[in-house]
Amino acid sequence: MINRYAGQQIGNYRLLEPVGSGTFADVYLGRHVHSGELAALKILRAQLSPAEAEQFYHKAAMLTHLLHPYIVRVQGYGVLDTTPFLALDYIPNGSLRQHHPRGISVELSDVVHYVTQIAAALQYAHDHQIVHGDVKPENMLVNRDNEVMLSDFSLAFVTHSMQTDMPKMGSTIAYTAPERLSGHPCPASDQYALGLVVYEWLSGDHPFHGSFAEIAARQTLISPRSLSDSAPDLPTAVADVIHRALDKDPARRFGSVRAFADALEQASKPVWYDAPDIPTLLTPSIHALLASRSGDESSPVTASRTSTTWRNAPVHASPAVVAPVQTTLYAEPPSPSTGEIRQFALPSDIEQQPTRLLKEKKVRLPSRYSLLVACLILLIVGSIALSVERLIAVQQADSALANVPAIAGAYSGPLHNTRANIYATMTLAIQQKQEAINGDFTVGEPLLGNGRFTGTIDATKHIRFLVRSADTQAPILFWGALQPNGSLGGNYCSVNKNLQCDLQAGGRGVWSVNRTAS
Repeated sequence: MINRYAGQQIGNYRLLEPVGSGTFADVYLGRHVHSGELAALKILRAQLSPAEAEQFYHKAAMLTHLLHPYIVRVQGYGVLDTTPFLALDYIPNGSLRQHHPRGISVELSDVVHYVTQIAAALQYAHDHQIVHGDVKPENMLVNRDNEVMLSDFSLAFVTHSMQTDMPKMGSTIAYTAPERLSGHPCPASDQYALGLVVYEWLSGDHPFHGSFAEIAARQTLISPRSLSDSAPDLPTAVADVIHRALDKDPARRFGSVRAFADALEQASKPVWYDAPDIPTLLTPSIHALLASRSGDESSPVTASRTSTTWRNAPVHASPAVVAPVQTTLYAEPPSPSTGEIRQFALPSDIEQQPTRLLKEKKVRLPSRYSLLVACLILLIVGSIALSVERLIAVQQADSALANVPAIAGAYSGPLHNTRANIYATMTLAIQQKQEAINGDFTVGEPLLGNGRFTGTIDATKHIRFLVRSADTQAPILFWGALQPNGSLGGNYCSVNKNLQCDLQAGGRGVWSVNRTAS
């Protein structure tokens, strides 16, 4: 792993150590020199001319506008001499590639859960006219809440042209859509890549193997092997959804990546089988046969059948009542008048055997009262089990509440509006009742503002609160965590009426406060 920049300062970040290396960049763990916030610094492998640097600034600025719960936020960007870099939020729990290594299949329910989050992030980007261009498990990171966050939006796009990057694409080629290989990427290209990721998760293997050139040719010309062959237990409807997303023609895929995720979720739901009513199984010919035989009073078969009927139905009972009972006890011998089947006639005493066996063994059918008692016992046992389950759930909830850290008190510290590059001092007066928190918020010059906030802090020490200020039109959402030293810190952004980060509504940035009083 390259360790060229460790210990250096790039922009407002001090690089601590290398943490990874991807297709387009080397990744370092860095710390903001003012706020102390950790970040992942991606130093791109490119040397930019002044014109290319101008294009990089334009594209990187677009990425900073992608503020979504399932997208890793771009904190900043710049060019060091001629080398471009991006600073992103640091997500410490690894990627889905690390959680699900190659060769191991993933449960369908987990796949649907992942796709729902990834598709939401991609759809948000597509709505902002941004194509990811590098959708693969390595770029799907897991945060502290075990949520999937998509990273590395358009790194290839903000550095080089498609033609320049093709020989250096590495693992990216395995998830590259045919139209992107021809230099015409579109939102459907991300859907194709996500479809390949899902195919790999469910089957345990990627559909295409070989050298770079061989995989590129297969992506363009060859359809993947049927997923039903690789995963025979997979519902056919699920396989059909995935293969549609992998169509070579973008126009024949789903209309959007959200539609793909919705179709996958719907196809994964179990189809319950409703048994048909028994009368629908009795054809008119069977009804006629039963009616003719049940109406024959002199027939020895009918008399014998009556003697062995559990309910002792009378000989002259209507066919609608007798017929179903007669046919459930034993096979009726064929009519002696039917020459073709006379050779299969049963012994004459066959119909006496069930009665004789019942009498010899003194078998008694359960009474209604016995069945009622059994049902009551089952109800009581079920009620006890449900009560125990609820008690356990309550105890677990109480245990979780007991682990919620106490943070009530007064706090003060810096707030950095990264959009305007403005620093100010903020204060919090926190009141707490178990997980719920509320109190007063102020921010000093040059931002100036105050208001009330409400929020929560959980047993994992994650905090989240919303400030509604009379001085601003938009609420401000703060989120972060309690640090080992007792301080609080994280990120913030102005939000719209749907409580989504909105740059048009106001600022965004980072914050960190220390306790000043209990």
